[in-house]
Amino acid sequence: MSLAKFEVCNVRNIKRATVVPSPRVNLIEGENASGKSALLEAIFLLGRGSSFRTSQLNQVINFDADALMVSGQSVQKTGTRVQLGIEIDRQKKKSESPVTQPKADRIWLTHCRFN
Repeated sequence: MSLAKFEVCNVRNIKRATVVPSPRVNLIEGENASGKSALLEAIFLLGRGSSFRTSQLNQVINFDADALMVSGQSVQKTGTRVQLGIEIDRQKKKSESPVTQPKADRIWLTHCRFN
């Protein structure tokens, strides 16, 4: 199983991003506090429904937002695509279901540099 595409909305300092990773190697580089760890945390959230940085999921939500959302497409070994998603609201518990995809800027991630 691999991740073909994912969209991130209000995860830490990432307001909106669409990522289409290469099926091979992906490099993430950037200055301190540019969003590299937030991007990895978003992928972890999508796959595990939890954070590797905190047990308080409301801390992962961007300070200016009330909720975060990560959605993605997983490609199975058979070639079928499965839509995944997680939305976490400050006031409510997490919801793990297919969610509406955010409109986002595109980041093609064969080699991605965060500013």
